[in-house]
Amino acid sequence: IIDENNERSVNTDIWNPSIRNVVAGLSTVGALETGYLSYVKLYVPDGIKNICGSASSSAISSCSSVLNSPYANIQVGDTIFPLTLLGFAAYSSLAVLSILPTLSGDNESESNENNRIAILGLTTAMATFSSFLLSLLFNILHQPCPYCLLSAGLSISMGFLAWLSGALPMNRRQDGVKL
Repeated sequence: IIDENNERSVNTDIWNPSIRNVVAGLSTVGALETGYLSYVKLYVPDGIKNICGSASSSAISSCSSVLNSPYANIQVGDTIFPLTLLGFAAYSSLAVLSILPTLSGDNESESNENNRIAILGLTTAMATFSSFLLSLLFNILHQPCPYCLLSAGLSISMGFLAWLSGALPMNRRQDGVKL
């Protein structure tokens, strides 16, 4: 952007579209992974055992014991949902939030500012929750799980990327986040 003195300036309202695309790509990978795991857990008999192997066959296949553990489900009333379904919802939401402004080309509106804050909040929540789940994985379950590590790596990477690339609009940094 060229200002009135013919000097190059940076518009701090615009968050780098290429960063948005990276976050959209990473969240799409996460949505595919967690969507697949949710489908397998919900609709395929012995699905997790089929993709991970039995818990006793090798260290790598112990993901079966992790994905079938009590920590792998959320109970809401009388209904039990796999935790991967929550991950699928989070990754899918993040993919949509990341890609919509780049498709519409609207990078300077208040809705874009709110979108950036939503992306920052969601990636922060995902990275924090993934860190908690990693502590369960390593300190309670003592089992390796490649799917869990991939998901945590994606979530934490997107959290760092959002914070380090300036997702929080400059005026919100100065004034504090006001909801």
